[in-house]
Amino acid sequence: MTEPRRAAAIVVLLLLGWAMVALAAVLRAWWPLFVAALPYAAVPWIIVRAEREAR
Repeated sequence: MTEPRRAAAIVVLLLLGWAMVALAAVLRAWWPLFVAALPYAAVPWIIVRAEREAR
């Protein structure tokens, strides 16, 4: 994955996480908060994977 694509993927994942938190606030529900952790968990995986491929 190229550097611009990786950066774009990270930004999209962070925005998706924030959108899930905002959805939870709007709906006054707790379930989107459980799903919101998934995009945040993928960000370090993308970074570590790119560093391993660079070696």
